[in-house]
Amino acid sequence: MNLEEFITESLKQIIDGVRNAQEFASAKGAIVAPSYGLLPGVQCEEGDNQTVMFNVAVTVQESSGQDGQAGLRIPFFDAKGTLSSEQLTGTISKISFAIPIELPVQKS
Repeated sequence: MNLEEFITESLKQIIDGVRNAQEFASAKGAIVAPSYGLLPGVQCEEGDNQTVMFNVAVTVQESSGQDGQAGLRIPFFDAKGTLSSEQLTGTISKISFAIPIELPVQKS
């Protein structure tokens, strides 16, 4: 998975998770990510954001195989145990960044 896909899918799943939790909570009489001003003692302004923090290890790999592609990748290991005859060289770097998002709001 490349870094772009990882960020996109992570944010999509967070938003979908909040929306699904809101539907479940509504059926149970609870509220997830309430609309502004519903929590006593908490002052929220319209447009307040949540921050999603990322701390990711990425690799830059060069391949001696057929396509010779290089790019930022997030390493995942699978249980297939497949063998490959290509040679990979690369480096691993850690990057940290934050993305502000405004989550869907549940009305009471």
